[in-house]
Parts: sequence; C-alpha cells; structure tokens
Amino acid sequence: DAGLVTIGSRAIASCVTADSLDEAAAGAVQPLAAIKGKLWNRGDIGTEDPVRKRIGHMVALRRAAARPGCVKIAVLGSTRGSALQPVLEAIASGDLNASVEIVISNKADAPILARAAQHGLRHACVPLQGKDQKREAYDRELSAIVEASGAQLILAVGWMRILSPWFTRRWDRRILNVHPSLLPEFAGGMDLQVHTAVIEAKAAV
Repeated sequence: DAGLVTIGSRAIASCVTADSLDEAAAGAVQPLAAIKGKLWNRGDIGTEDPVRKRIGHMVALRRAAARPGCVKIAVLGSTRGSALQPVLEAIASGDLNASVEIVISNKADAPILARAAQHGLRHACVPLQGKDQKREAYDRELSAIVEASGAQLILAVGWMRILSPWFTRRWDRRILNVHPSLLPEFAGGMDLQVHTAVIEAKAAV
C-alpha cells in the first residue's frame, strides 16, 4: 500500500591495503559505489573527539555504578604518568575498587595530562606562580583543588616537587608514592626499571 514497512541500518567496513594512505582511502571508497541507496559516511570514526566522548561516557557509567567502599583518588604527576596506566586498567577491569577524580600537574605540557584526557578524566594544571611563591602557599592551593574533587587519597606519580610539611600533615597517611623513593640509591631509572632494580637488590626500608 506504499506505506512504510520497516526501517533499519547496517554498518559496512571496507578494508584495503595500498602503498600509501591516500591510495588506501580511495580504494576503500570504490567498492561502496556499487551499493544502491543512500550511504552516510562517518569520517570521524577513531578520531580524538568521538573517542574522548565515548571514554568520558564510560567513565561516567563506572562512577554511577561505583561499588560500596570505592576509594576516590587524586593523582599528582609532573611527567608521563606511565605508572598510572596499570592503575587505570585495574580500575577498568574491576580489580581495583577506586575512581580517579582528578589528575593534577605542575607542568602544562606534562604528558600525564594528555593521558588523563584520553581516559576521560578531569585534569588540571597548577603552575608555580613565580619563583617567589612559597612552597606552603603552593601546596595550600594544590590541596584546595584536591579537596574540591572529593578525593580521599592522593597518588603521586612522578611528582617532581617536594611536598611541604603542611601538605603532608594535611594528607597524613593518605598519600601514596608509586616510585620506591630510596634515593640516592637506584637513581636515574624510570618507571618499572626502578622497581625491578629494587627487587633484584632485595632492598628493604
């Protein structure tokens, strides 16, 4: 009767190998020309914006479904934040009942901020306000941001500033440093290299 019977959608992937990316893109489009009907080509699949939105949505769902006893974490980092990755993976798998509420760096170009963005995490840069800013004044500003995030625990991941006595008292027994700070021993290593060296040396505190 010329009425609408049904409607639906199908996803089609065209995979092509070629000597260059442009040739591969042209080759991937060619087979689709034989399909009759309207096609909607999404060229943004896999790009940063939709991936970030998707990850952000997943993080929001995990927070909404947080289990009882979930520990809220604030992360401090000045470098790459590679040691944070296993923590994020453990949270995602459910092995660690925690959530990262915010990632903070003292350096605007620190890769750990990009890592946080890729995982849909809130992040902020708290730069030093000139060389004359007192350590405690900076740490009070830092602490206020951590408190506002609702974090219960601080995880220091390559944090390249000495924390003031005020800050360590304020967060007494609630700061964890993933680097096995045994300096001057084991200096110069990065990430798991340091942990491996400490274990092999059977060092103890």
